Amino acid sequence: MTSPLIHMSNYQTHPVYSAFPRTVRHVGELPIELVAVRQPAFEADAPADSTLTLGFARPHRTHDLEVEYGDGRKTMTCHAGRSAAYVNPTTHKVYMRQGANLNLLFLVCPYTQVDDFLGLLPGTVERAIEPLHARLHHTTFEDRLARAIWSAAASADPVDTLFVEQAFMTIVQSVMRAARGAEDGGTEADVAFDGGDPFTDLIGAKESRIARAIDYAEVHLDGSLSIADMAAAACLSQAQFARVFKTITGEAVWAWVQRRRLERAAGLLSETTLPLIEVAFACGYCSASHFSNAFRAKYGITPSRYRTAQA
Repeated sequence: MTSPLIHMSNYQTHPVYSAFPRTVRHVGELPIELVAVRQPAFEADAPADSTLTLGFARPHRTHDLEVEYGDGRKTMTCHAGRSAAYVNPTTHKVYMRQGANLNLLFLVCPYTQVDDFLGLLPGTVERAIEPLHARLHHTTFEDRLARAIWSAAASADPVDTLFVEQAFMTIVQSVMRAARGAEDGGTEADVAFDGGDPFTDLIGAKESRIARAIDYAEVHLDGSLSIADMAAAACLSQAQFARVFKTITGEAVWAWVQRRRLERAAGLLSETTLPLIEVAFACGYCSASHFSNAFRAKYGITPSRYRTAQA
């Protein structure tokens, strides 16, 4: 295990951030640090850091994120159910106002070590990804790979350590590629990250349709939502929608709906005092028993005990 890195050391001691629940894992000789943290809505300034810090989020609901990285405040929209990544700058302190709860996964490594590992001149990676500062870029590929890294980092097996290092560098190079396509300004970058995959263009063209379907579903999670409804929102046939949805998100449509309903329920249980039956109805369940059984199957605990544990 290595010593905590500069940014995450600040993160853990900052008077706002230090109260956030998190799990930290260290892997390899580079070193690579992984931090999974649940951030509630907050507003704070954070010091500049000298490490490559990649943050991955998949918001439960659409909300705005206000940031300032030294060049004026910008507002970015975090879309519900849509994976987004961002890169912290190294030369300016960061102001951030987050409007809703976020589950975040940070991947952290010193820039000098990344340059050395890739055989690049010092400062190459940092300069290459600068266009992504103060922006979100939406990605399925990087997010899924980051979560695979998190799982592998729990193992002491040398093969898993090798996977973590190589996968992390793949993400770094993917971010560099995204930055190359983001130099035209703006606050968001939509970039295809699937490299040599011959179906990248097809998938990229349909990501916006899937995003529309996800936005539609988020608004209708409390009702009788169907795959047909989501396919219609995406302007695709049900069969085509199901295939494209799984390719882009990594989940079957109904598995995604069930997960989002239960994640919304978990948020309502921890953030409100609504009776359990009202939470069930708000998340698309027609009875408290059906809701309780589904919740326990996912979280291993009943809704009432979950609420008590979050208090």
